[in-house]
Amino acid sequence: MTIDSSSDAQSLRTRQQSLREALPFLIPLAEKVARVHGNHVPELIAVNEHLAALAEDLVDHLDHEQSPIRAAEMKAEHAHLLETLERVRDAAGDYAVPEWACRSYLNLMRGLERFDAQLKRQVELEEAAMVLSSP
Repeated sequence: MTIDSSSDAQSLRTRQQSLREALPFLIPLAEKVARVHGNHVPELIAVNEHLAALAEDLVDHLDHEQSPIRAAEMKAEHAHLLETLERVRDAAGDYAVPEWACRSYLNLMRGLERFDAQLKRQVELEEAAMVLSSP
């Protein structure tokens, strides 16, 4: 991926770092909420599983971006990330919070919603950068 300006590159790096930093907060929180509420709301177990898969794939993707990559590979990675994100969102009921939810549940859904928006925006920016850097 090639970026046109140093400010564009810095913006992408900042966004990538933000995504990386969200994972150490979200992963243990998803595990906790699934453990505590998973018997009552089995979808939370799926949220935890899909989020763990998404985190692994995202870290691989972000690490992969540091090396030269073809646009077709990048598009395939983006599609896979967005499909996994959709599974998280579906399992989380579009991040809806029931009235009985504890603070951890609430924080998880709010955090996932922010992460969802950040990841979608990152993909949009990377795709735009690919288009701009195409010959």
